[in-house]
Amino acid sequence: MSKLDEKALEVQHELRESDSFKEFEATFKAMLEDDEARGLYEGFRDFQISLNEKQSQGIQVTEAEVEESRQHFEKLKANEIVNNFMASEHQLNQVIQEVSTVIMKPLEEAYEDSMK
Repeated sequence: MSKLDEKALEVQHELRESDSFKEFEATFKAMLEDDEARGLYEGFRDFQISLNEKQSQGIQVTEAEVEESRQHFEKLKANEIVNNFMASEHQLNQVIQEVSTVIMKPLEEAYEDSMK
């Protein structure tokens, strides 16, 4: 195993041990265990997937579908369990993005240097 692979595994371990990941796990478990919250989340996710599939096929999303998506999202936000899950998921994604930014810095610098 290369040194880089070892460091990547260390980062993975640290992520798993982070408060952000632990909060994500707890809120995800709570959401999955609550039938109403899980149904709301899965319904929204499935609807979003269907919209994304339409768009990837070049099919225009209708105003009615945009409105339906907005209504799904409002229902999600109104459910405290799902709202807590989405907030913890967002926080975890921010942590992952920060790590990604650090990892990508050498590539960013290489491109910047080449443009001078």
